[in-house]
Amino acid sequence: RDGGALTLDGVSIYGTSQAHFSLPYPSGIFVGSSAVLTLRNATVAECSNAEAAPQQALAGHGGALTLHSGAVVDLVHVVFRANTAASSGGALAVSGSAALHLDSVTFDANTALGAFGSGIGGGAIAISGFDVSLAITASTFSANLATASSGGALSLALTGSANTLRVTNSTLLGNTAGGMGGGVALVGLATLDIVSSSLDGNSAVWGGAIAATRTALVLSARSMYGTDSTAPGGRVALLNTGIANSFADYGGTFFACESTIDAEHAVITGSSHAAVGGGFAFFCFPHNDAWLADPLTASPSPPTTAGYGPNRATSTASLALELPVPSSVMSGVAFGAGAVAVYDGYGALVRDNSIALAPTVDQPTAFAAAGIEAGGVDGSWFQPF
Repeated sequence: RDGGALTLDGVSIYGTSQAHFSLPYPSGIFVGSSAVLTLRNATVAECSNAEAAPQQALAGHGGALTLHSGAVVDLVHVVFRANTAASSGGALAVSGSAALHLDSVTFDANTALGAFGSGIGGGAIAISGFDVSLAITASTFSANLATASSGGALSLALTGSANTLRVTNSTLLGNTAGGMGGGVALVGLATLDIVSSSLDGNSAVWGGAIAATRTALVLSARSMYGTDSTAPGGRVALLNTGIANSFADYGGTFFACESTIDAEHAVITGSSHAAVGGGFAFFCFPHNDAWLADPLTASPSPPTTAGYGPNRATSTASLALELPVPSSVMSGVAFGAGAVAVYDGYGALVRDNSIALAPTVDQPTAFAAAGIEAGGVDGSWFQPF
C-alpha cells in the first residue's frame, strides 16, 4: 500500500493472476507510492496478468511485481521464473520514479506479451519513468522474452537525465526481443553502465545484444529516420563486459539511433550475425558514426551478414534510377527494361526483401501500365504490378 513498509523472507509466491476487472491493480505484489518492500530468499513464479483489461490501473505491467512512483524495493536472493505480463515487464515493472536494488536475483523464462500497443517490452524488467535508481548486482537474466516489443531482458524508457542505472557482475543469456535490444533496450536520455558482466546468445529484430535510441521509434527498414544525427541522446557504457553470439535481422550486436553505445572497453568473444543488414551494428539514417565506439580489442570471429553491410549498415538512404525511358513513347510499345537501386548511408547496395517499390504516375487517366515487375538484384523475388 502507499507509504507502508514490508519485509518478506523465505517466502514462495506462485500462480497469482489477474482477470478482466477482477482487481484494480496488477497481480502478484504491488508496491505503492512511497512504500518500501524488502524481499529476501524468495521464489516468485508463474504469476500472470495476461488477462488484464486496458481499463485497469497499470494494466498488464509487471507480471509478478509492480512499483508505483516513489516506491523503494530491495530484492536479495530472489528467483522470478515463468511470470507473464500482458504488456510490459514480464516479471517486474516500474512506473514513475522509484529505487530498485537487486542482489543475486535470477530472472528465468519470463515473458512480456506487448499488448495494448505498448512498445516498452522488457521480458524480465520494464522501467518507464524518471528519476529512477537501478542497481543490479550478481544477477542472471536467462531465456526471457519480449514477444512483440523491445528489451528481451531489460527495457528502460526514461525521461530526463537524472537517473542512476548500473548493472554489475551479471549475466544476460539467451534473451529475445521481437523489437529492439535482445539483451537491453534503452530509450531516452539516461546513462546505463554495464560493468564486469556478460551478454551471450541474445537476439532481436534490431540490435541482438543492445539497442539505444533517443526517442521511441516506429521500426521499419524503409522508413526509420532519425531527426537529428548530432542531438544528444542516452548512453550505454560497457566496461570490462563480454559480448558473444548475438543475432538480429538488423545489427547483429548493436542498434543505435541518436544515442551512444560505448563499447570501447567491451570484449567481443563470439559471433555477431545479421540476417539482413549490419553484421555488427545498424543505425537509423541520417546516422553518426560516433553513436558507436568500437571495442579496442578485435573479435576473434568477424561479424557476418546474409544481406548488406558486414560490419555497419543503415536504413535506406537513397535511390538510384536506371530507367532508359525514351523521350516519347507510343501506346502499346514497351518502355524497355531498367532498375531501381537502393543504398544505405554507407553507399552499400541494400538487399532487403521488406523494401517495397510503389510506382506512381502524374496523370493516371492518360496512362496505362502493364507487366511492371520489381525484384531483388539476384532475381530471388518479384512482385508484378
